Amino acid sequence: MEIEAKFLIREPDQFDEVLATLDRLGYSISEGETATHTDRYFDTADWRILRAGWAYRCRKHGGRQKLTLKSVHAPDGAVFSREEIEQLLPGRPRKKKGKLPDGPVQQRIVRYAGDEPRQELFRIKSKRTVFDVRAPGANGARLELDFDRTRIKARKVRKKAPGQFRFMEMEFETGDAAVADALAGILVDRHGLIPSQLSKFERGIQAAGLRQPAADEAGTLDRPRPRQPIHDLIYHYLGQQLEALERQKPLAWEGLDPEGVHKMRVAIRRARTVLKEFRRALPVEERKHLNAELRWLLKELGHVRDADVCELAIDHYRAGLHGDPVEILAPFEEHLRQTTFGAHIALVHSLSSDRYTALIDFYREFVGRKQHNPDQNRFEGLSIADCEDLIVHEVYETMQARADAITPESAPEDVHRLRLLAKRMRYLLEFFRVARPKRWRKPIAALSKMQDELGLHQDAIVARQRLTTFAESVPLVESNRSLLLAMGRLTQQEEDRAIRYRGRLPALWMRFDNAMKPLL
Repeated sequence: MEIEAKFLIREPDQFDEVLATLDRLGYSISEGETATHTDRYFDTADWRILRAGWAYRCRKHGGRQKLTLKSVHAPDGAVFSREEIEQLLPGRPRKKKGKLPDGPVQQRIVRYAGDEPRQELFRIKSKRTVFDVRAPGANGARLELDFDRTRIKARKVRKKAPGQFRFMEMEFETGDAAVADALAGILVDRHGLIPSQLSKFERGIQAAGLRQPAADEAGTLDRPRPRQPIHDLIYHYLGQQLEALERQKPLAWEGLDPEGVHKMRVAIRRARTVLKEFRRALPVEERKHLNAELRWLLKELGHVRDADVCELAIDHYRAGLHGDPVEILAPFEEHLRQTTFGAHIALVHSLSSDRYTALIDFYREFVGRKQHNPDQNRFEGLSIADCEDLIVHEVYETMQARADAITPESAPEDVHRLRLLAKRMRYLLEFFRVARPKRWRKPIAALSKMQDELGLHQDAIVARQRLTTFAESVPLVESNRSLLLAMGRLTQQEEDRAIRYRGRLPALWMRFDNAMKPLL
């Protein structure tokens, strides 16, 4: 049984700070070798090994190869406790390509995959520095502390997924998970370390753009049809968003891929749109409670999303200096990094809280009960198709009035209100698309382009506000003159960018309008 705690290293000096803390706590530390190893991960085309609950790899290190099966479990806090089965490969060449020599891993592979061919999924190359650490006291626990710098390689690495990471692993050779968890808690509190939620295997799957069996199957079974009662689609769709929340939680927790936070926010907004539009069809108190808790989680995620957007704009800001040295922006860049780091720490606290656990438990119970509202239910007896005609038409008319009034001179608040309506419409169309995939395909595609422009406009407004707020905090002294002038130029550039986006909206609305009219 392997017991290890894993942490993401975001800043280069974090690992040195950890060593200093262990030294102050009385741990004895001795540095070992730094070596490189390569892990190749395999499975069958239909994921038979993963379906059986295992990740299968071959590690090459120091001229030797070792096969390993690791059980796939979610971590308990920062600690992974997993069963591990190993088998050394002989140094001599294999006689038959693809045929493993007899051993404990080979026997399990045959049991799970039979003769089905195994294909390489991806490779992870790691440079590891090993430290031997012993807790204070005569019988103190002994652990191995590893500092890993890894790179994921695959046939096609997903563009937005990070492919390089820095980790710290604490692997206990004696003691138990409770000891590991206690020490992990100290390091999290003192250094703001982010406990890793994904194993290297899961991280490789993400970076390579592969889809695990659970992700393939989620939301595809028992799809409601247009003539079924609307309640069938409501609870089916809410269940889909619950699964999306849980699937994206590890990515949002770690903060390495901004898509995790973004997709959690989308899942919440989709769910809240359904809770609002069909509030008269659902039990009142339960619906209100679920909506309020989802609103809380959306707010927690929003702080991280705003910070991520601004930090990703650093290169854009540097380009906007027009010849001034980029060092001028160093104080602002540090401000953004600290803001982003603090927002992610706060989000981890929220996602690991009892409140989040209670929210997910209540959400799952709510979906499972599938209750109706016995009073004032305007949707009682209506089919999915009936509600589609009724609600989509209502929202479209409201949205049309807003869109027709938008010009390049419009106030940002007016564009923001249109953006909220566009989101509402998009989520409604996606909701009804579950029952009729082809009907809403073109309008959703056209609305998506319009939403992208509205989102960029909002990003420009948020960036302008952040630049202004930071500039107002800078003392008005001669030494800050260049920084303040740069802030002023960048603020104006964001304002100009917002005006350009507003100017493009009429044409985008016309494209969406043309796609919608034949269906209304």
